[in-house]
Amino acid sequence: MMRLQRTIRKEVFFHGIGLHTGRYATVKLKPAPGIQDCIFPHRQGCDYQGRTECVTDTAFATTLGYDGVKIKTVEHLLAAAAGLGIDNLFIDIDGPEVPVLDGSSTELVGILLEAGIAKQAKKISCLKITALLLMKMPIAG
Repeated sequence: MMRLQRTIRKEVFFHGIGLHTGRYATVKLKPAPGIQDCIFPHRQGCDYQGRTECVTDTAFATTLGYDGVKIKTVEHLLAAAAGLGIDNLFIDIDGPEVPVLDGSSTELVGILLEAGIAKQAKKISCLKITALLLMKMPIAG
């Protein structure tokens, strides 16, 4: 199955305190071209992607890193983008950790919806789930 890639229509931002570092950060979410990824540009000149290859730690939260630069607690932001079908996104953050906001992806989904979702010219392949298989698991006595 194929569909058109998606990004956001306009730039939006949010700010707050990181759950694990306690540090304040501002995050700008910007439309990205059809690159099929969420990119974290960094002021030190390296860009890294929201992919599993960039995961450097998963203790208590997901940390992405590249060349010694790390961004902590990215999972709720990336889950919100993925859940809305957003494939391409620039994520510019001025601190070491994505702010926790309400502790879920709920506020992040609202922020992304506020930005709007735009279809792009490039196609992306995706899986379509057509059936679920539920298995009964024995309950330990």
